Amino acid sequence: MYKQFSKESRIEIAALLRIGLSKRSCAKELGFDHSTIVREINKNKDNDGIYKGGKAHKKYLERRKESKQTHKKIKNDKKLRNHIKRRLKKRDSPEQIAGRVKNNDKNKYQKVSRGTIYSWIFNEEPELKK
Repeated sequence: MYKQFSKESRIEIAALLRIGLSKRSCAKELGFDHSTIVREINKNKDNDGIYKGGKAHKKYLERRKESKQTHKKIKNDKKLRNHIKRRLKKRDSPEQIAGRVKNNDKNKYQKVSRGTIYSWIFNEEPELKK
């Protein structure tokens, strides 16, 4: 069964490591797989190599927030961005653009949803709202 780390479990990991328990022992104590604990520690430890529960949770929240910003998919892909701008200037709707990208342009552009296009317009290119 899959379960995610909470802020409390991250703090517990940090406390167990601080008292000298091994990663394997921490995993047993908290009911996680050893490899899950190792990935969590490696992903969220500080630059000095020390795992701190509170800071680890902040890093997790920042990555989570970043992943929810789907409009960055367009912002980071110049070809896709230019294609969408061209289609909008031709008065295509985001629904039409997303459908054409999905059906006709499979090899040229990454897939994009109408919601992602709308999000990009409102967050990055408000002058294209018309």
